[in-house]
Amino acid sequence: MASMSPFHAICSLRVHEHVAERIRRHIALGRIEPGAALPPERELARLFGVGRATVQQAVGLLEADRLIETRRGRAGGSFVQEPDSAATAAEVRARAADIVAALDFRRVVEPAAAALAAKNRRKAELDELRRLAEPGSRQRDTAFHLALAAASHNGLLVEAVEATRLRMLAALRMLPVSKAQEDDHAGIVAALAERDAAAAEQRMRRHAERTARLVRGMLKTL
Repeated sequence: MASMSPFHAICSLRVHEHVAERIRRHIALGRIEPGAALPPERELARLFGVGRATVQQAVGLLEADRLIETRRGRAGGSFVQEPDSAATAAEVRARAADIVAALDFRRVVEPAAAALAAKNRRKAELDELRRLAEPGSRQRDTAFHLALAAASHNGLLVEAVEATRLRMLAALRMLPVSKAQEDDHAGIVAALAERDAAAAEQRMRRHAERTARLVRGMLKTL
């Protein structure tokens, strides 16, 4: 009888695939918005500590995935493309179970991050959260939640919030930015300003539950 081993073969990504994945992550999280240009190849090579040929291979992968478009000429460069609505809907349908799991995990993680941020936030972080809580786009919404996690000053919570956000983002893109969401953000910022951890936790939980209801309702229509 063959023994059951807890070990599995490792599939290592090549260097250019690692670079492409890092850029893909930044695009997904809205750190590079649609229409914006990636840094020049020379700068990307310096930032990642790789050669320009590696960067060019990574850019080729992102072009093949239609995440970026490369333009030639004096005003050229690699530009982030707008997400395709049909492709986004298909992705959400295919990953519905993963998205629901992320929504449930979020209701545990983000209230805890908000409570800790109320205790640990700095003035500059509070000012940035106030700015991000102003009416804006879905990219600003994502930036708000990542900044809130960063204000907790707990690296594990930051990683958990970012990973959860990545799993939900395709579904979140399909929701309009609502007045209720903006009011929730303002309420969370107010709790942080007072360093009221209990209120910050409660308001974030209510916000996460509201979003979960909207996403679950949308999933039923796809």
